Amino acid sequence: MLHALLAALVPVAGGIALGWAVGEHQGWLKPARILALIAALAVAGLVLLPESAEHVGWPAALGAFAAGLLAPALLEYGASRFGLDLHGTSALALGGVVLHQAVDGFEIGASHALQVGAWGVSLAIAIHSVPLVSALIVELGGSWLTATLILVGTAIGVVIGFEAPDAMPALVAWLPPIVAGLLVHLLLHDLGHWVPGHSHHHHPES
Repeated sequence: MLHALLAALVPVAGGIALGWAVGEHQGWLKPARILALIAALAVAGLVLLPESAEHVGWPAALGAFAAGLLAPALLEYGASRFGLDLHGTSALALGGVVLHQAVDGFEIGASHALQVGAWGVSLAIAIHSVPLVSALIVELGGSWLTATLILVGTAIGVVIGFEAPDAMPALVAWLPPIVAGLLVHLLLHDLGHWVPGHSHHHHPES
């Protein structure tokens, strides 16, 4: 199981470190957000949506992506109708990505347990985990809590996948496109009104 944990956690830690490095330089934030949006769209279109479509078909996969993209805006609109100031977009994005990392960890753990293309699966997941994680770290400010939740979620997924490799959940089919929609919404949400020298990010301090 150690190999599976390392294969899953090292790329995630790399994504966190990359997000923290960008967060230390104010001048890098706007270019980083643009690159993060491009990376998120590429990951959604080339990895997450095709992965989901293999299980549920393209119409359902695109519908799940649209749900993830629109759900935060609908929640915020509904809350505003009742006079509430809801800032749930970040929480939704974080929760979705933590769950997605758990599913990624599950796939890595299961592939190592079954010894079926383990390192190929690990590499494929690492390639899209790094931009997803770094984009979220940049946007949410890279707090230690955010980083810890992402790492713990990934590790829990690995353990479950290694111990119960045949228990592939339906979330593997539905969660990736929803997460892609949430992340794209999060990046678009702040990109339009971002101004240099003003950011809600926090440096990772202990």
